[in-house]
Amino acid sequence: MSLKKLFERAFVSASSERDADVDAQLAAAVLLVEIAQADQDLADSERRMLAQGMQTVFALEASAALELIARAEQEQAHCISMQPYVSAVNQHCSREQKLHLLEALWAVAWADGRLDAQEEHMMRRIADLLFLSHAEFIQAKLKITGE
Repeated sequence: MSLKKLFERAFVSASSERDADVDAQLAAAVLLVEIAQADQDLADSERRMLAQGMQTVFALEASAALELIARAEQEQAHCISMQPYVSAVNQHCSREQKLHLLEALWAVAWADGRLDAQEEHMMRRIADLLFLSHAEFIQAKLKITGE
């Protein structure tokens, strides 16, 4: 193997590891934006919960969370499928992070004080794709909605 290829391989591996966290964060933010826009009405309360969710799940500063949400909104506008985003979360996030993300998703969906049928359907789908149990799905819902 040439010296050039060896350096390229080492650089790509190092940068891939650094980028994995950013990719998982962006993927989680896209899922949050998807839930916020599921009912076709993005309320200010939902927008606030987007950033708060990112801060909770990934321990981000407010400015970093807002920047990530802005990127996620652009990404989500061109999104055809949630699968790449769910895969990134599954690949790079711990179970604990996925549970926090599920709670953040519920908080965004519930931020306007009501749960649209489309939001709940998407929540179930995302929870299944994140390999979270039905019990975890219900526990997160009850924690956020208080029902």
